[in-house]
Amino acid sequence: MAFDLKLTACLLLAVFSLAAAADCECQPSDEGHDAAKSRTLKVIAIFCILVGSSAGCAIPSLGRRFPALRPDMSLFFALKAFAAGVILATAFVHILPVSFDKLGSPCLVDGPWRKYPFTGLVAMLAAVATLLLDTIATGYFLQRAQDSRGAVAAVAACGGDASSSHDHERGHAHGVSSAVIASATMPNDAADDCDDAEDRAKLVRHRVISQVFELGIIVHSIIIGISLGASESPSTIRPLVAALTFHQFFEGIGLGGCIVQARFHLKSAVTMAIFFSLTTPVGIMIGIGISSAYNENSPTALIVEGILDAAAAGILNYMALVDLLAEDFMNPRVRKSGRLQLIISISLLVFVLLFLVAACYLPAHAAAAECDCATDTAGRDKAQALRLKVIAIFCILAGSAVGAALPSLGGRFPFAGMVAMVSAIGTLIVDTVATGYFHRTDAKRKAAAVADEPADDLEASDEHSHGHAHGMSVMSVAPAGEEDLVRHRVISQVLELGVVVHSLIIGMSLGASDFPSTVRPLVPALTFHQFFEGIGLGGCIVQAKFRVRSVVTMALFFSLTTPAGIAVGIGISSVYDANSPTALVVQGLLEAAAAGILVYMALVDILAEDFMKTKVQSRGRLQLAMNVALLLGAGLMSMIAIWA
Repeated sequence: MAFDLKLTACLLLAVFSLAAAADCECQPSDEGHDAAKSRTLKVIAIFCILVGSSAGCAIPSLGRRFPALRPDMSLFFALKAFAAGVILATAFVHILPVSFDKLGSPCLVDGPWRKYPFTGLVAMLAAVATLLLDTIATGYFLQRAQDSRGAVAAVAACGGDASSSHDHERGHAHGVSSAVIASATMPNDAADDCDDAEDRAKLVRHRVISQVFELGIIVHSIIIGISLGASESPSTIRPLVAALTFHQFFEGIGLGGCIVQARFHLKSAVTMAIFFSLTTPVGIMIGIGISSAYNENSPTALIVEGILDAAAAGILNYMALVDLLAEDFMNPRVRKSGRLQLIISISLLVFVLLFLVAACYLPAHAAAAECDCATDTAGRDKAQALRLKVIAIFCILAGSAVGAALPSLGGRFPFAGMVAMVSAIGTLIVDTVATGYFHRTDAKRKAAAVADEPADDLEASDEHSHGHAHGMSVMSVAPAGEEDLVRHRVISQVLELGVVVHSLIIGMSLGASDFPSTVRPLVPALTFHQFFEGIGLGGCIVQAKFRVRSVVTMALFFSLTTPAGIAVGIGISSVYDANSPTALVVQGLLEAAAAGILVYMALVDILAEDFMKTKVQSRGRLQLAMNVALLLGAGLMSMIAIWA
């Protein structure tokens, strides 16, 4: 089933690419083209990327030979965090800006493409679709696993041959290993049964994650392969060979880590690894095949690539934040160890620095931003422009003009994507560190309270719990509800912190505007937006069970932020210039930071938190209602973008 979906996706991508090649209205530039040299570099790229992908995917599977690479070791967590950072930066810093450039290209003179932010819409829909696929598949396979376990247990209880029943089910359980099912057939006690159910749920979860993750990688890998293969410029291809090899290597580590945790049979693991390793080389070969007829500036090519890039960015954003980073950062072992938290946080941040430095040298974003349309050639002089650019570089370096350097680099470097990614990572770290800190503080407080209890009371408590907890202390039986409470409190506070930045910015933008045509549609749009954003925050506050005073304070703080921003905007409207460099840089960076925070909070702390609950996954009607509500809310807010 999964293989059929992957094969279908590859065929559709190939058809779309051929369709793009057939439509050619904007004239491409021949400057710097060298077909022979480009072909040599493409062949090198195929082998380098193939080797890098295979090596990256194979490294996590070496845990049997190298104990440090086992899934329960710190190095494994650090490698996965590093790889997740690669995927997150790929989505935020590379793919999204390119998609914005393609769908906003001057070559798209007809249609609605430059009038509406389709990149954001497609990325959001792709992330939501991935969430729905993720949760529905997890719930479905968990139910299949439970049904399989019940059938085997029934056969064993009746004195039948449990192995024959298991053999029949093994090919259909999709995510439940024989060891897990066999250990669940005749539990010794209630505690063992609960442990087995938890292990089974984790195994199913890891299998769904690995398959959905690979499905998302297909779109991205095929597209970047086609883009490289269709290019005839050695100066474009040369840096991409090293960059994509690096990218595929660490993306392979991320996928390989998921495959190892999923405990697939050898045949399935090898198939998934080979499929991943071949996607980008196949894309390059398709690109080579269509390079003679392919025009990257044709409207069809721009639209198809822009939409697919946006979809890939949405899928990778979801997978990196929810199924890789949050899955590992919220792992109980990580939360209980401040040292391990520090290690994986540093691993993630070190990667971000490396990848951002690499982004400065990649031509993909700049190439996507340029559109050599036949109708827009007036005033161009590439030789003179190049000389002026060199002079500008030396002047900036000599003068150490950091303030001038930031805006000048903005045309080449996707700062908005970088800031959004860094803010999402920062929110993740604050979220996990705060959760771990409060858990450890709560555990120490309970330990002190238990130590202060009279010995007689403690013995009586142990006698009462002996038959149910099997050696676990009273302290370890109760924390399930309290852990949820700590989690909800951290979520509500981090969410409000992110909302503050966003609300102040949109309030100031409205207050500083002197155009009624701008202000008029923003009034109902922001009222609608704040109302439902308030419902989301209010739901988190209710689940956190704060005291009345804290609830009122948080509600007032949220309610006043946008009005306060409007008041500030009115106060500065006489001197405020929305198009000044300072205003553009400050507002752009703050909006990107707010976007990163809200993307993380919406995907990880609200949607995934609720959609992954057992109550939701076990009830199809509730799942359907939540899916419809999610799509309705996203659809209504997306429609507002037409006027806002």
